Amino acid sequence: MVQLILASLYLLLPAYVANMAPVMANRFGILKFTAKPIDFGKTWKGKPVLGPNKTFRGFLVAILAGILISYVQYYLWRKSNVLLGSDIFPYERINFAVWGFLLSFGALFGDLIKSLIKRRFNIAPGKMWFPWDQLDMVVGAIVLGSTIFILPLKVMITVLILTPILALFVNYCSYKLGIKEKV
Repeated sequence: MVQLILASLYLLLPAYVANMAPVMANRFGILKFTAKPIDFGKTWKGKPVLGPNKTFRGFLVAILAGILISYVQYYLWRKSNVLLGSDIFPYERINFAVWGFLLSFGALFGDLIKSLIKRRFNIAPGKMWFPWDQLDMVVGAIVLGSTIFILPLKVMITVLILTPILALFVNYCSYKLGIKEKV
């Protein structure tokens, strides 16, 4: 059971890192010139389409971070050939850059869809909407990732159960470390 949990979280690590990358990029002022809203500040029925926190910088940094993590996983697998999740995921057949891109883009796209829905329900940006704030990125990553590899059902269920719990813990730690302004 512990092996399944660790392997599942490890396999989705590019999506998890991609999901955190925009916050880190904002916090440390990375690529400030790309910090422009994806929705260009447009409104729909008097409400922001996505809001000012969904930026081109966030997307760019997230995708690059996800691909980098995917490369590190692939590199570690090549060096050891026995790696967490290597019995589940076919590292030898899947292009790490494509996999990293799909998980990262999926995670951010899931977040965009959730933000669009939150704006329609008048839920303020940054205000918690449990468990959807935690599941959007996992669902997006799994859906887009499945275009080249369908994760086993036990992995999908594991990450869907654990992600909300881990996200709350990471958000709390980020707040305590001064990385995020709100819990």
